[in-house]
Amino acid sequence: MALPGAQGQSRDAASCGLVRLLFDKAQTLFHRALDVSPEEREACLAEWCEGDEALLHEVRWLVEAFVESESAGSAIPSVESAPADLWMGRQLGNYSIERLLGV
Repeated sequence: MALPGAQGQSRDAASCGLVRLLFDKAQTLFHRALDVSPEEREACLAEWCEGDEALLHEVRWLVEAFVESESAGSAIPSVESAPADLWMGRQLGNYSIERLLGV
């Protein structure tokens, strides 16, 4: 017999897994992008992201934030400093991110 809410917990775990996969892929592409010259970077990112605009947007943001922090001599910005709309409208499994909570 399933506990009440058990099905919802499975969905939550699945969506967390999808977020983790997206994060891992963005992080991998971010590091690859740093190994490419700035002149070649945009073409490589477009190829590597294979049409996934959300992934492309996130990797671009990571690279830009890193480059800016390097030139300013500061630390890499925290997640809290990411644009508020970075996750807005994204689909994670059966879930759609509509607004931020706890902000």
